[in-house]
Amino acid sequence: KGEVMPWELIEEAIKAKHPYKVFDVRSMLAVPYFEKALYEMPEDQLTPDSILELAKKIENEIQGGRAGRPLMSVPHILSDESSCYYHGYVLAEMSVQQTRAHFMQRYGFLVDNPAVGKDLTE
Repeated sequence: KGEVMPWELIEEAIKAKHPYKVFDVRSMLAVPYFEKALYEMPEDQLTPDSILELAKKIENEIQGGRAGRPLMSVPHILSDESSCYYHGYVLAEMSVQQTRAHFMQRYGFLVDNPAVGKDLTE
């Protein structure tokens, strides 16, 4: 009906989800770290078991343990035409967060702010 969402609901959602956002970024970071380690592995050591062990090692190092989405289930790793793409998602997420922080600091709000669009087009 066009009513404004109460701040209490927004605040509750932020408090519930924000502390866990870092896990999303770490999950994304694990993919390029795994690919790098995999491509640096000597060819004579490439076996199904060594690749699975490497995935577990990277998950533990980057994510602090096994994740809800196993590293080897990321299709980018298994497909040659999309290998090494995942770092782009990490960079895009960083860019979004930095841009958001910039405009929040500059203007204090983003939604329906004509100055943001103007700045982005310049």
